[in-house]
Amino acid sequence: MDFKTYQKQARLTAQYPNLGSNNIYPTLGLVGEAGEVAEKVKK
Repeated sequence: MDFKTYQKQARLTAQYPNLGSNNIYPTLGLVGEAGEVAEKVKK
């Protein structure tokens, strides 16, 4: 599977509220992922 195919398939399952006009939702997701990485580094 190439990246473009992956993107198309991922969009079929992604549920983003107010897609295109909601910056808070992806920002919180990114912060959550960064928190998980920080927790692994801490351990």
